[in-house]
Amino acid sequence: MKNTETHVDSKAVAERAYQLFLARGGEHGHDFDDWVRAEQELRRNRTQAPAPQSPPRPRGKR
Repeated sequence: MKNTETHVDSKAVAERAYQLFLARGGEHGHDFDDWVRAEQELRRNRTQAPAPQSPPRPRGKR
């Protein structure tokens, strides 16, 4: 069973970790650090994101 409050999509983590790798100039040897940082960033962004709002209800004809 996944804890939805702490679970982040592994594909999103991999993409962010790769961005961090590229930002460092492609220097190898930091893959674990990049992965952990990516997870932390995505979790933090998830908790700071505003709650989704319902679309406005259409008004009836008058």
